[in-house]
Amino acid sequence: MAVQIDSWSSSPRFAPVIGIDLGTTNSLVAVVEEGRPRVLKTREGSSLLPSLLTWQEGEILIGQKAKYSKIFRPTETLFSVKRLLGKKPADLEQEQ
Repeated sequence: MAVQIDSWSSSPRFAPVIGIDLGTTNSLVAVVEEGRPRVLKTREGSSLLPSLLTWQEGEILIGQKAKYSKIFRPTETLFSVKRLLGKKPADLEQEQ
């Protein structure tokens, strides 16, 4: 399944369909190829990616590397962001 992005052309082009399961703890990404979903894997072979992001020395780290870095750089690491989606700034101030 793909989304047609050029409907006025005689030879339509299709963009890939990507699905993201954004979890509070882990995330998973899949693409649709030949009508079937295929779960993407990390370089390490895991289909689950820890839902963390950190930055250090101009580099952005995600997943397992960010999870490890959280120990040493907690103030430069984003995690559990999903629980904040849809909240207003006033809601966040009450949580602190």
